[in-house]
Amino acid sequence: MMDIEKRIAFFNEVALIVPTGSLDNEETMRVDFVDPEEKALYATGEETGEQIYFDLAEIDMNEYIFYQFVSVSPKSILGVENI
Repeated sequence: MMDIEKRIAFFNEVALIVPTGSLDNEETMRVDFVDPEEKALYATGEETGEQIYFDLAEIDMNEYIFYQFVSVSPKSILGVENI
């Protein structure tokens, strides 16, 4: 099992949490912030706008897909100087 410090670092990089498998009736959640003191994650449901609290130690990492937003430039992707 991933220790709590690694989970805090991981979730600080996550932007979206999408439930899978048995949790497919839950909604996609946008990560708002990770509270290292509380060892908790706060997210907002994309459909309902409801704030959701997670105890970091209790999140089943196999029941979700985690997405990270990455900034890219068209120049770097397309390999061109001018667009």
